[in-house]
Amino acid sequence: MLQFGRERLICHAAFRVLIVDDDPSQRYLLRLLLEDMGAATQEAVDGSQSLPLFQQWRPDLVLMDMQMPAMNGLEAIRRIRATPAGAKVPIFLVSACPAPGLETDALAAGANGFLCKPLVGKILHEKIRTVLDIGGEGHE
Repeated sequence: MLQFGRERLICHAAFRVLIVDDDPSQRYLLRLLLEDMGAATQEAVDGSQSLPLFQQWRPDLVLMDMQMPAMNGLEAIRRIRATPAGAKVPIFLVSACPAPGLETDALAAGANGFLCKPLVGKILHEKIRTVLDIGGEGHE
């Protein structure tokens, strides 16, 4: 990663993450946290928009919000898992307010894990490092 003042230029992304969330501020926060790790990101505003983007871009990881218009996160995870490309890609369900049983429902839908909002950068980085088997504090 090259740094010029406050702007960063990522020359070669270490991995690709699809961010799916209807809240622009959440997408922005996730993008900053992920780019700090050296990730390339793409964004979708709901589950239905994420499906073709997933097929075209083939991310290494998906961060999927739960509550979204058009298609919620659980249904989008099920549909991604039903595709050959989506069978093994790690997917984390992200929710601001975990209802009783939501984590169980997420795992049953095919999620690899569950993250609570607001996200803490260190926890997110640790989860990603573990699931993608990468190391370091970021890619400089």
